[in-house]
Amino acid sequence: MTGFRRSCFLLVIAAILGLAASAWAEGIFPVNDQGTGSWVFDQPSVVANGTVLHIAYVGDNATGADSSPSTRLYYAAVNGGADFTNKLTTRNQVLVTAAVAIDNTLFSQARHPQIALRSATQLDILFQAIPVGETDYKLFHALVTIANNSVTSQSVAEILDAAGARIPGRLTDPSFGIVINDNTLRVAFSSTPSLSAGSPYSDVYYARVGWDNNRVVNNTILLTRPFPPSATTSSSGVFPLPRLRVDGNNDSHIVWAANNLTDPSPTGVYYSLVRKIPPSLVDNLAIGATQVLSGGYRWGFPSVLLVSPSNVWIVAADEPPTDSTGLAVSIGISQINPYAVTQDGNPVTVNNLLGANSVFFINPPGGTVLSADFDAYRPTAELDVQNRVNVAGYGFRGGPPLFQGTPGRYYTMSLGTTASGTATTAVFASMVGAPVAVGTGDLAFAVQLPGDYTRPAFVHFSGKAVHFWSGPDNVVAGARNLYVTSTFSPPDPTKQSGCSMVGNSRLGEAERIPGVAVLLLPAFLLALRRVIRKTFGGR
Repeated sequence: MTGFRRSCFLLVIAAILGLAASAWAEGIFPVNDQGTGSWVFDQPSVVANGTVLHIAYVGDNATGADSSPSTRLYYAAVNGGADFTNKLTTRNQVLVTAAVAIDNTLFSQARHPQIALRSATQLDILFQAIPVGETDYKLFHALVTIANNSVTSQSVAEILDAAGARIPGRLTDPSFGIVINDNTLRVAFSSTPSLSAGSPYSDVYYARVGWDNNRVVNNTILLTRPFPPSATTSSSGVFPLPRLRVDGNNDSHIVWAANNLTDPSPTGVYYSLVRKIPPSLVDNLAIGATQVLSGGYRWGFPSVLLVSPSNVWIVAADEPPTDSTGLAVSIGISQINPYAVTQDGNPVTVNNLLGANSVFFINPPGGTVLSADFDAYRPTAELDVQNRVNVAGYGFRGGPPLFQGTPGRYYTMSLGTTASGTATTAVFASMVGAPVAVGTGDLAFAVQLPGDYTRPAFVHFSGKAVHFWSGPDNVVAGARNLYVTSTFSPPDPTKQSGCSMVGNSRLGEAERIPGVAVLLLPAFLLALRRVIRKTFGGR
């Protein structure tokens, strides 16, 4: 019996080592060029044109993250079709366009760029930066023109109001979409201090911006206004981090977090719709700030996903308490139909539904909290061509005394609804394959700029995902690179499912051993690798 057990144990170890070998097969390459002394590169944003991945990010090529870096804006392009599993693949085969600084004398401290494809040869980048002579962040727009895998021209300008004046407030965290037929950018951004809640809260605004003159068309629209006007509370947040998507009707769907600094006070995620309502030719607030995720959680880092204009998913993460920063946390999802209500600019209530059978919340109000198998840290979510939700959670490296951290994490899930009773539905989430770690060993534990945040950047295509994150350099202490690698996911979904309409996703954890195993497998593999390195002296 002992021999049989030993054989079984060895078979298990062999299987784990086989999984480990496949998980560690992907090559990891720095996108940035090596700096001088210490350096840091961070906050990537990526957009695909076929297999060419265009990346915007920030960095300082001479000063590390621990020494108050002065970050510049950079552009580079990567071959998403490169075989990261082939040990013979080189960095030159991965890079399409080497890093180019996109800046001028107008600003400093570029942060949080977002990149979008205007055409095969032009890319738009929105980011926040501090204008020369100012102390507050403002919004900037860069246009990058490329040809033959090289940057042929670049221009940068501050976004101004319709009269050409500087927009007041501390403007941060832009998110945008491009509308080709009217040559504009549809933009959501944060502005501090909040007009109603004051500092440190931020309001969220929408603006249509002409890409030719970098001016707001007409006026900005305040999304976080109190309703009714006499209300003493609003949907403003300390870190609202708005996200915007433009649908096929050129309408803008915006979500943000109404979070606070009170730990562990629950907070929600809000949604608004901005559109041109005939006969008007200007943008109007069609749906006012409506809470779409609630409950006893501190929701933050939202994403908005469009299956269609009338089928919208919102994904967000529970922000951990202050003493648990860096740990993967619960994921909440909500599904709504913005066209089931009278779009009069007010928040959604039972009074502005279009009819007795109209349903704004396709799943019941408050959203659904997924099981622990789906946990992620500061996630980004994207739809693929099959309308599956791809989720990447960022990594984190903690400091003393706990040194707690989270490896980067990626998975694909299928979302849907099922009847759960008379005139009601419930949301379900099915994991498509096991979650995988992004990066290996120490590189899987990403780091961020002090006092700032980073969200994952990735592109899912051709059965694999290509990821970008900031991690420590292998040689120079204190230096950090922007890395790229790939992960793979199986094409067929498994039977693993998350909770449906749960009040507390942590109840009944002992009965979900397979899910827990899936969750811990990447961390176990990393730990096993460290043991092997210590035992055999390998890297």
